Amino acid sequence: SAFQRITPPAWYAFEPHQPELCGFQPNTFIDITPVMDKKIKAMNVMKAQSYLINYYTELAALLGTSLAITTCAIYTHTRGWTLTINPTTLIIAPIIGLTTGTIAGLLPAIRAARTPPADTLRT
Repeated sequence: SAFQRITPPAWYAFEPHQPELCGFQPNTFIDITPVMDKKIKAMNVMKAQSYLINYYTELAALLGTSLAITTCAIYTHTRGWTLTINPTTLIIAPIIGLTTGTIAGLLPAIRAARTPPADTLRT
């Protein structure tokens, strides 16, 4: 790992949901992979924050794709090869992503729109 491993403190009191918007610069990273299912369940419990699951999933996909392309570019460069990406992929991939994201966003929005406001406030 690129980060130094430390024993995590008992409690972190601040977890910005979109650190890139508030300027928060974390200096400690905790691998929550083994308990990610619990994290998702906790985020689902708080209905007002369930959108964060989609946000983090899309962010991880974007970062993973960027890392994959960068890795391919570096590998092909070190081999003296030319990295080639089919132009059709550059057109189709965003369309598929937009369609999938729209459907994934609309379904919870429709469900939330059908929920009485009083029920939403209770949760």
